[in-house]
Order: sequence, then C-alpha cells, then structure tokens
Amino acid sequence: MSSEKKIKSGSLTGDQKQTIIDFMESHPHLAKGKFSASFTNEKATNLWQELTASLNSIPGSIKEWKAWRRTWHDMKGNAKSKKVKLNFRTTGGGESIATPLKKLDESLVGIIGEVPIIGDPRIMESSVSFDFQKPSTSTT
Repeated sequence: MSSEKKIKSGSLTGDQKQTIIDFMESHPHLAKGKFSASFTNEKATNLWQELTASLNSIPGSIKEWKAWRRTWHDMKGNAKSKKVKLNFRTTGGGESIATPLKKLDESLVGIIGEVPIIGDPRIMESSVSFDFQKPSTSTT
C-alpha cells in the first residue's frame, strides 16, 4: 500500500466541466486520445498540463494532470452510458426510460461522436442462427 495520502479537493464544478469540454473541442486529438506521428504522447502531456493549470485556477476541484485526465475519461464514460440508455426502449417498444441528456452531456457526445457510442449505422449486424439437432440414439 502506498504511503502517499490522497488529498481530497473540492467537488468538480460546472465551470470546470465546461472548461474541459471547451478545451477538448479545440483539441480533438487529445479528446480522442489517438496518437500519431504529429500528435505524440509528449504533446498530449503538455496539453494536459496546460488544461490542468486552467482548471486548478477555477474555484472547485484541484488535481494533478493525470487525475484530470481520469476525470475526462469518467465524463466520457458517463455521457456514453446516458446516450446508450436513451436508445433502450421499454418492453413492447415504448418510450425511452432514460431522461434526456443535459447540455454538457450533449456536448460530450458531440466530441466523442455517435459511432463509438452506438456503432456505425452503415454496418449491418450479422444474424446468427443456431440449429440444434437431437443426437441420434442408436443401440448397437
């Protein structure tokens, strides 16, 4: 077990969430976490540190850049879950049982994109058919 104690900071505020979203909208490579020859881990780290300085200057939670990165991943995951729930229907094809997305979640879904959440609509799901045959019982 680590000898370091976790420091409890303030709660994440709406202003901090909006700052993260605005930053990610202007840095799509960072938002998607896809590295390439032109977008390296070093560039990503520098952007996370830049965002951290901005977020920590806003009243609310104060974290290291890796913790802010985890917050971003959590925000994306939560928005994905909410969006997926909107696609589920009640038994019999009725209304969705989920509440509509809030503005921040809609912004997150816009950054993430629909395909990672609900799949590519151009790709048809293959049908699977199982044909079970009763084993023959022969007496020899």
